[in-house]
Parts: sequence; structure tokens; C-alpha cells
Amino acid sequence: MENAKRPPTSTTKIDPLIDELRALFTRALQAIEHGHQAEITPSTQERFGHYQCNSAMKLAKSLGMNPRAIAQQIVTAVGSHPSIENLEIAGPGFINITLSSAYLSSKLTHVLNDPFLGILLLRSPSM
Repeated sequence: MENAKRPPTSTTKIDPLIDELRALFTRALQAIEHGHQAEITPSTQERFGHYQCNSAMKLAKSLGMNPRAIAQQIVTAVGSHPSIENLEIAGPGFINITLSSAYLSSKLTHVLNDPFLGILLLRSPSM
């Protein structure tokens, strides 16, 4: 470990997978309503996939639209992506996100080959 460089630092990246999904879904949301950031959370149950996007529910209120219709627009805007195996609209407008095995495998390989195991140093936010 003596020759290893210091890991990158970050003030926010606790879960880089959520950060990547948030960026992808936020870009998709811009086609529907500019200025909204996607709300991505880990799934509460394995049967719902790895993560969930709850943004359609929030947007439905402000746009006065059906949340399932907004969820469908989001799924269409995200389209096919190598990190995602499946996007499923559930209930009133939740989007269940299942990551692809190839994507998870590549992330795990990257972490295992990183001398810091993918752990970022946290910096204090500048004032």
C-alpha cells in the first residue's frame, strides 16, 4: 500500500451508483420538466430491483398529470442503457430499477482492483 496514490476525495459521493443513476434519470427528467433532479433511493425489497425512482410521484402534483404517465415518459427518455437490465413501472408511478449483471460485475472488478477498494476520502465542504 506504500506505493498507492491517495484515493480521490469527494464531499458527496457516498453511493456512486446512486449518483450515476441520479444523473441518468435527471437528464431524462429534463425532457419532461426542466429543473427537476431525479429522486433515486435503494429499493426496500429485493423483488423491486436494486433502486427506485420516485420522481414521477412528485412531478405529478406540480404538473397536474397522472404519475404513471409521467413514469412512462421517464422510462422512455432513459431508454436502453448498459447499466440497466430492467425498468418497471409499479403501483401509482414508482420506477423500479434493476441493474445489469455485466454493469455490477464491472463495478465490482474496479473496486477489487483499486488499492483503496473504491472508498473515497471525504473532504470538509468549503465555506
